[in-house]
Amino acid sequence: KWKYFHLKNEETTYKYNRIKEEYELVQAEIESLETLIEQTRNASNEANSLRGKLENEVKILQEQINSAQ
Repeated sequence: KWKYFHLKNEETTYKYNRIKEEYELVQAEIESLETLIEQTRNASNEANSLRGKLENEVKILQEQINSAQ
């Protein structure tokens, strides 16, 4: 009986370690994806800000053209 329980314990420990390794890999992938999402969000915010600035410059130039005519 002792040998049976010893083998079961080794099997359980092996399975636990495999699950733990898989969890750590998944956790690392999640962290990587969260970083990528944050970088993408920041790039989108910067692009929106630049678009707003450029739209304002276009309006100013259009007003200058209209006033010069």
